Amino acid sequence: MRAAVERTFHPNLIAGMVPQALARRTESLRAEATPHHVSHRVLRRLERNRLGIRRSISFRAKVHEMSEARYLDGVLRPTWRLDTKNSAYNFVDAIGVRRPRSDKSRYSLADAPKDSPGVLKATRSTGSRGCYLIYSEDHIVHVRDGQTFESIGEMTQHAHKLMNAQRNPVRDNWMWEELILEDVANRIPARDLKFYAFYGEVVIVRESVRTGAETKVAYWDADTQQRDMGHPQDFDFPRLGFTPDEASLVSDISLQIPHPYARIDMLKSEDGLVVGEFTPRPGNFDEFNDDWDRILGEAWVRAESRLMADLLRGKSFQPFLEATNLLT
Repeated sequence: MRAAVERTFHPNLIAGMVPQALARRTESLRAEATPHHVSHRVLRRLERNRLGIRRSISFRAKVHEMSEARYLDGVLRPTWRLDTKNSAYNFVDAIGVRRPRSDKSRYSLADAPKDSPGVLKATRSTGSRGCYLIYSEDHIVHVRDGQTFESIGEMTQHAHKLMNAQRNPVRDNWMWEELILEDVANRIPARDLKFYAFYGEVVIVRESVRTGAETKVAYWDADTQQRDMGHPQDFDFPRLGFTPDEASLVSDISLQIPHPYARIDMLKSEDGLVVGEFTPRPGNFDEFNDDWDRILGEAWVRAESRLMADLLRGKSFQPFLEATNLLT
């Protein structure tokens, strides 16, 4: 590929070519090449003709970079500071946005509150393992697989199995919070609306509903148009979407986070959006198609520019600093 790029953009072959014709002739090559295939001299020729390498800007690459950075001493990754419930809830409280009620305490399973209606969840788990919706003492649902329990004792036995699992055991560290419902009368839990927010710009929203062990998913753009991300989607479930005011709320939240990107996960309750959590590294990001990888990557780059401008003008991000203990 590197040799093909060198040949295609050799000075003798592109001399005198109209930039538009050169762009058309090299479009497929520039879509497949990566920065590793482009030398400095070729990059200069591309710039002179106002041509780009599509994969030079990539959401996937940005996510990988953030993850790789964890191995470097002293590297600050702000969104990861909100990956714990206490910091996230302190931040949400400081900016005056609604979240599920919780005492923010951490408990062993034996000591954890199990009041209903409420949610008992493991604090360090993924994919909703160890997350129980307690509608009443005789109606409890494990979110991950839709398994139901008719007593607190049955739920506790199931939680012990998760903690004693051979692979990826759940830690004995639990919290209780308010159960947010989409339909209170019919006991329907709030669906997830996951906003891909880039410092003031919502680009895509993932709506999901769990039906038993199955999760149905649809993606929307900021104009509430359904989009094909390349990720598997469902079109056969009632989709609620979101309003411009709800998107604006999430945009405002993202402007309080000193980082170009954060996925802000909201719960759509019967009476409005409620902050669920902040996700620094979204699952399945590798399944987005190349077009959306570029779109999200460009959004990240634009957000970096806006953030840098605000920092240079003296924006302080005080609620974030206090909630994440970065001032101490």
